[in-house]
Amino acid sequence: MNGLSSLFLSLFCGVCLSEVTQSTNQSGVELTDTKIHCKHDIPDGNYDSIYWYYRKASMELTYIIHNYRGERNSGRYRIYVHRANSSSILTIRTLQLGDEAIYYCALQHTVVHLLQHLNNNPQ
Repeated sequence: MNGLSSLFLSLFCGVCLSEVTQSTNQSGVELTDTKIHCKHDIPDGNYDSIYWYYRKASMELTYIIHNYRGERNSGRYRIYVHRANSSSILTIRTLQLGDEAIYYCALQHTVVHLLQHLNNNPQ
């Protein structure tokens, strides 16, 4: 594969309840870094951490990374949580074709509801 191959990432908020928003589709260029944005309307003091997950076709939800504030790295993933503007950015470094998936961001108090929703509504 060459570096110009496009990779499509699907973004989905499991249980939004008008609190977490993400764009519906995003693409990136293979072997480059790509950023996925997540915005919510929950005040700073009303949640703990932001979590990121992915789900590939016919597979279970997989935890990627979480953080309370600022930046954190784990392998090829980096999360930045900006509490003042109620947002988070997941960076996937050196994007690969195997990264194609549905990506979820969730605030800590919604994680249990997200998992219940996914278990009750399998795709």
